[in-house]
Amino acid sequence: MITFAKNKKRIIVGVVLAVIAVAALVVVRTPNWVVPLTALGFIGFGLLECEPKESLRAMCIVLIPILGAILLMWLVQGAMESRVLPLTFGEFLLGVGIGLGMILFWTLITGRTAWGVGIGMACLLALVTADYFVYTFRGTELLPTDVLAWRTAMSVAGEYDYIPSANVVQVWVFWLLFVFAVSTVKIGKLNRKTLTVSGGSILVALSIGIGLGMTGMTSQQWRLHGTDYNGFLLNFAIELRDSFVRKPAGYDVEALEERAASYDRDIPQATTEDPNIIVIMDESFADFRKLGSNFRTNVDVMPFIDSLQEDTIRGFALSSVYGGGTANSEYEFLTGNTLGFLPQGCVAYQQYLPENPYSMVASLKERGYDTVAMHPYFSKGWMRNTVWPSLGFNQTYFLENFPQKDIIREFVSDQEMFEKIVQRYDNRDKDKPMFLFGVTMQNHGGYRYVGPNFTSSVRLQGFMHWYDRAEQYLTLAHETDSAVKYLVEYFRQVEEPVVIAFFGDHLPSLDTEFFEEIHGGPFESLSEQMLQYQIPFFVWANYDIEEQNVPISSINYLSNYVYEAAGLTPPVYSQMLAEIEDTVPALNSKCFYDTATRTFLPLSDAEGEAAEALQLYNSLQYNNTFDDKNRISIFQRED
Repeated sequence: MITFAKNKKRIIVGVVLAVIAVAALVVVRTPNWVVPLTALGFIGFGLLECEPKESLRAMCIVLIPILGAILLMWLVQGAMESRVLPLTFGEFLLGVGIGLGMILFWTLITGRTAWGVGIGMACLLALVTADYFVYTFRGTELLPTDVLAWRTAMSVAGEYDYIPSANVVQVWVFWLLFVFAVSTVKIGKLNRKTLTVSGGSILVALSIGIGLGMTGMTSQQWRLHGTDYNGFLLNFAIELRDSFVRKPAGYDVEALEERAASYDRDIPQATTEDPNIIVIMDESFADFRKLGSNFRTNVDVMPFIDSLQEDTIRGFALSSVYGGGTANSEYEFLTGNTLGFLPQGCVAYQQYLPENPYSMVASLKERGYDTVAMHPYFSKGWMRNTVWPSLGFNQTYFLENFPQKDIIREFVSDQEMFEKIVQRYDNRDKDKPMFLFGVTMQNHGGYRYVGPNFTSSVRLQGFMHWYDRAEQYLTLAHETDSAVKYLVEYFRQVEEPVVIAFFGDHLPSLDTEFFEEIHGGPFESLSEQMLQYQIPFFVWANYDIEEQNVPISSINYLSNYVYEAAGLTPPVYSQMLAEIEDTVPALNSKCFYDTATRTFLPLSDAEGEAAEALQLYNSLQYNNTFDDKNRISIFQRED
C-alpha cells in the first residue's frame, strides 16, 4: 500500500538529495532531460512510502536485491563508458550473480534489505570507480592484486588528477536514487534465523554457480577489453580466481635436480680484481622510435645513449608491464623469473617471494660482493624496505638519504641519483667489489606538471595534434640521457673495472592517439602490441668487452648480459636460463618470441622445442619459488 510519507524528515532528506543530485549532474553536463527527472525522483520518493501486504512482503524481499543486482550491472558498465548489450547472456547473468552475492552478503550482515542493497552496490561501485581512475592513469584496468599495492598508489597519488568523468558521477547519483527508492518500501528487520538459513544457503549456491559458470573463461587484460568483453565484475572475479599459482604440467623434481647437477657449480669468491657492477633501472625510460617511423622531434632525445657502441652490449628487451608496475620489472631482473608463468596483474614482490629467495643479489653476495640498493623515493613503495633486505642487499638508500637539491617536477632527478651512486662508489669498501642496483624516480608518470621545477625543451614535429604530456615526458628522457653521460664519463676515468647496465622498466602511459600516430595506426596484432612493451637497454664496461646488438630479449634474461660483461660465471639458475634463451629469446606476461615463425605468440601456442624450453622454465621457476618442500639444493641460499 502506497501512502504519503508521515515522516517530515524524510521529505526534507528527499529535497536535500534532489538539490545535491541536480548540482552534481549539472556540473558534469548531464543531458537536460535527465536532471529534472532525477530531481522529481528524489522528491517523489521523499513524499511517498510503501508498506506491502504480508503476502507481497516475501516477493519484495526477493525482487529488490535482484533488481539492485541488474541495475548494478548497468551502472558498473556505464561507469567505464561500456555497454551491457554486447555481453553474452551468460556473461551478463554471471555479472548479475556477483552483484547479487555482494548484496546478499551485506543483507546477512545488517539484517535489512535496504541496507544490504545500499552497501552491497556501493562496494562494487567503489571498485569500478577505482577501476576508472586506474585505467585513466596507467591504461590498464584494476586487478585484485592492485589492492596489495594501495600504499604505493597512495604515495604517488598527488601526481594525478582525481576528476571523475560524467559517467562516474551519474552512476553514483543513480545508485543513491535507487537506494532512496528502496528505503520507501517498509519491509522491516528480517527474522535473523530465517535470514541466516535461507540467505546463507542461497549465497553458497550462488557462489558455487558462479564458480562453475566461470570454468574455462579467461580474463581480458588489454586496455578496456576486460569490461567490454567479460563485463567488469566478471573479469575481476576471473582475475581473483586466477590469483593462485598451479603446479606446471609435467613437473618432475628428480629430473630437474639431475639436469641442474650437470652445470658448472664452481663459483669462485670475488676479489678486488672483479668488476664493480652498477645496474640502473630507469623509470619509464623508452625509445619511441621502436613504435614506428613517424617520430620526429626538434632535438635528439637520447644522443649520448645512441653513441654508446664500443665496449657495449645493447638492444631491446620485453617488459611484462606497460605504463606502471615497476616492481614487476625489478622482480624479473633480480630473480631471473618471468611473469609469464604467474597470474596476470600480480605483484610478484608482494605475493610470490619465498623466504630467502634466490636472486642475482644473493649470488653476488655469496661471492663476496658488497650489495647496495638505491631508490630516491619512499621506502615502503612496493614494500622495498622489506623486499630488498630479503633479496640480499646489505645496504639500502631511500628518499631520506638524498639531499634533494636537484628536483625535476617533484622528484629527485636522475642526475642527483647518479651523483649519489658516484659518492657511494668513492666511499665503498675497497677490499671487496660493489654491486649497486638503483631505481630512478625522475620520469614517473603524471606528465601534467606546471611549476618552477620543469620546462619542456623537446618539441614534437609533424604531428596532427599537440601532445603536451608526451613533450613533458620526452624532455624528462632527454634529461636522463644527460645524466647517463655524466655517469659513464665519470667511470671512463676510474682505473678499477666497472660495468654499468641500464634499462627502462616500462613505457610511459601517454595518449593512445600519440602512439598510434607514431605507428601509423592502431596496434592490432600481438606483434604490434609488443612494440609497446619493448624497452631499450645497454651494458657498458670501462674495459674491453665484445660489442653486441641484441634485437630482442626480455628483462628476465638481462642479468646474464651483466655476468657476461663482468666476466663472471653465472649461478646455475642463470646458466639454465641462458640455455632456454637460445630457444626462446624473449617472453613476458603475455607472450613469447617464436624463432620458428619469427613472431610473437601466446605461451599456450608454443610447440616443439619452444614448448619444451618453456615447460623447463616453468618447472624451474615453480621449484625455485613455490615448492618449499622439494626445492633443489642448488637453488637454496646459504644465509
